[in-house]
Amino acid sequence: MTENRRRKRPLSVTVLLLIVVWVTIHNGVRFGSAIAAWSTLREFASPPGPLYIALTGLFWTLAGWPVAYGLYLGRRWARGVTAIAVVLYAAYYWLDRLFVQSGGLRPNWPFALAITAYMLGLTVEALVLPGNASFFAEREHHER
Repeated sequence: MTENRRRKRPLSVTVLLLIVVWVTIHNGVRFGSAIAAWSTLREFASPPGPLYIALTGLFWTLAGWPVAYGLYLGRRWARGVTAIAVVLYAAYYWLDRLFVQSGGLRPNWPFALAITAYMLGLTVEALVLPGNASFFAEREHHER
């Protein structure tokens, strides 16, 4: 099928894709910064330490690129993988915020919770709405 006859990516899928790419790049910078500032982080005993910062940054960088790839190409498997990745990232964010970062529950927690809920809602919209869900199925069909 010709390129102009293919269905365009729905706006909410595009927005989700851009957010996934941004979070992936952010974690890549987190990884690189931990490596670059390793001795400084160790010297000042900055909790949780450079190893944790580097490993979590690397993990989410490596996890994010396949998710972005699947969303970009509209792969059928991207729906499930994206849903799992977003839920795991939200859980990681809150576990890190509550148990790893010092200070416990910070004053801006209602805002952070609202953003987390919004992102989970955007993910559901992007992956579950009938028009959006058919985007993933149709992309697979056209590429055969």
